[in-house]
Amino acid sequence: MKIDNKVLQDIQQINSIENTFFRDLLALLYFPSPFEIEFSTEFRFSINFQNSFAELWDWYDTIKALPTPNLTKYLPLGKYAEELMLFYLTHSKNLELLANNLQLIDEKITIGEVDYLLKEADSSKYYHLEFAIKFYLKTTRHGEQIWLGPSTKDWLNRKVMKLTEHQMKLGKSKMELFPKALQRLNFQPKVCIKGMRFYPWREYEKLAINSLSVSWWICVDDIENLRDDGREFSIIDSKINWIFPYLNSLAKVDFVTLSAEVSQLLFNRNELRIVRYDKFKNPIDNGFIVRKNWPN
Repeated sequence: MKIDNKVLQDIQQINSIENTFFRDLLALLYFPSPFEIEFSTEFRFSINFQNSFAELWDWYDTIKALPTPNLTKYLPLGKYAEELMLFYLTHSKNLELLANNLQLIDEKITIGEVDYLLKEADSSKYYHLEFAIKFYLKTTRHGEQIWLGPSTKDWLNRKVMKLTEHQMKLGKSKMELFPKALQRLNFQPKVCIKGMRFYPWREYEKLAINSLSVSWWICVDDIENLRDDGREFSIIDSKINWIFPYLNSLAKVDFVTLSAEVSQLLFNRNELRIVRYDKFKNPIDNGFIVRKNWPN
């Protein structure tokens, strides 16, 4: 598989943004949401500008002079993505942000938290939006085929169940805990999960999919499958850069160097995210190299 020329141009335009926050923001909005199929159509909230990059860039022109949040350097990936989404929703042309990170407390007991409450501009539609960024690898555990996070603690089916059975119902079942001004509004539950799906290497090779939301994972013992004359690789050492892995500033290495560095780095972690480049230094795709015997 190979990223097509139009998408390569878009990626390089995002790369041209010097401000890290805005670069990650545009990448988050641009890349598809690969988990929509886990939810019925009525619950999907799509934020994907891949087919309307000019519109996204025009919006960026209107906000690029605004101050960005003063965030801690070591903010976890999920919290950082929530801040990016908050900035977008605050400055969206089509949505009005009514509340975010709304704690629902009943007699000093926290029942849950609502991510975002929104009003659609120029309409009477209101949304309760739950948002997350997730990266799941397809694997088999205890004889069951599942989508599992690299840490092996996060399962896609459990995340979907938590959203549908608890979080997305809060806007209906716990309205009395909302601020009084919002209690009379009819919020429709919605969900948006950004991130990627990763297939086992051999299965990925057979897929006829060219998508920024789908890629591969491979065990370090099988890393020889990545060897290809003329190709280079970059190692995404910081999880924050999982949002936009195609940074021009990342060092590119040959396969021999990659193999040596990966073996060292996987001593104390589950996974490494890498990007593959062709001989013209254009990104081909990205994937995970996981430790021996992952996910056991």
